[in-house]
Amino acid sequence: MEENQKNLAILRDFGARLRALRKKRGFTQISLAEKLGYKSSVPISNIENGETPINVLTLVKIAHLLDVDLHWLIMGTASDAVIRLKPFAIAHLAARQQDVMNLRNEEANLGIRESFGEFHGSRTDEIADQLETLRLYCQAVRKSLNEVLNDMGESI
Repeated sequence: MEENQKNLAILRDFGARLRALRKKRGFTQISLAEKLGYKSSVPISNIENGETPINVLTLVKIAHLLDVDLHWLIMGTASDAVIRLKPFAIAHLAARQQDVMNLRNEEANLGIRESFGEFHGSRTDEIADQLETLRLYCQAVRKSLNEVLNDMGESI
């Protein structure tokens, strides 16, 4: 009987995670059900309420549709791979932010020289373009990382 209670708890926990993520991603039960090939929302409702176990194929499809790590969807925790990659991703983002700071310093130095009559217009324009590209890149990387990590209860 105790094993049965554990299994029910696992199904309910999974269902709660699925419900929260489905809503966060803007799916209704019926819209997710239709994407999975069901004719009604009943199978999704049953899974979310912990009443029906989910088969592997459906699980993989849901993870893909909701754009979430399969390990997190099943277990509610980040996979070892994600945990190991997080420091590298953070270091990469920090390096790009350092690039931004270096370019801003160079831009400031060129601005000082221009105020003394030296003209470096093309280099200033090039730096401004690089800064904008790096800014957008850092913004996109941070957003992507946070989306993945937020789904797993973490952030950078």
